[in-house]
Amino acid sequence: MSVVVAGSCAQTLVLEAASEGRVHRLLLAKDAEYENGEGDLLNAAAAETIRGGGEVYVLDPLQLAGDGPVAAILRYSKPGTL
Repeated sequence: MSVVVAGSCAQTLVLEAASEGRVHRLLLAKDAEYENGEGDLLNAAAAETIRGGGEVYVLDPLQLAGDGPVAAILRYSKPGTL
């Protein structure tokens, strides 16, 4: 079962899913950044997605669903979250 994550709250959910190896496809808006004081979290999500065997795509921001700079197709959802 695939789960799509998009929208303004997606950054945190996607980073968590990427670190757990659950991201199948990560979609990032071109030139997007999401900083937390420790670095660019979107870059970290991309690295974790690749490390977990997922694919990363950089798109024109108008091609992304929702209103945030990131969307993802997950391999599976974490029990109790989605």
